Amino acid sequence: MFLNTGLKITTLMMVFSLSACIEPTATQQPEAVSVPASAAVDEISTAPNPIVTTNFGGGSFRWSATAGFVYRYTAIERNGEVFICGVNARRGTGILNRFSREALQQASVVSNGRTILRNLTFFNTVSNANWGTRLMGTETACKSTGRSVDDVPLGSISIHFREGRYNL
Repeated sequence: MFLNTGLKITTLMMVFSLSACIEPTATQQPEAVSVPASAAVDEISTAPNPIVTTNFGGGSFRWSATAGFVYRYTAIERNGEVFICGVNARRGTGILNRFSREALQQASVVSNGRTILRNLTFFNTVSNANWGTRLMGTETACKSTGRSVDDVPLGSISIHFREGRYNL
């Protein structure tokens, strides 16, 4: 009737190791949407942290029927450099929320086939109450790519996520 401590620990470790390998549903792969350079620069370049508008790119991941994340992003110019600004909202608790963070950590920003920034965990994380509005009106967080706007056209930027399973 009573399990010894070693058996309890082994059983728990097995359960967690099986649940720590998950793949997002194929129908919910993120959209790679480029943001037109003129729209991004004209509308939001004066804001310290841009607010999500219809001009932002974005997509979503689903880990299950009730867990996943949605994200929105844009590229702007500040002081001659290209900055990526983004926001995300996550659904799910515990390990499923960690999958969302892992996906953002392994994501990259690409321009004309060339990676210009890795790790999007700097994106502002907002309440999942914003999920239904696709994050419209939420504030972003920005990070410099270290690249000049002369080197990277703003309209060529897209977000890429690693395909396949995510392991924790």
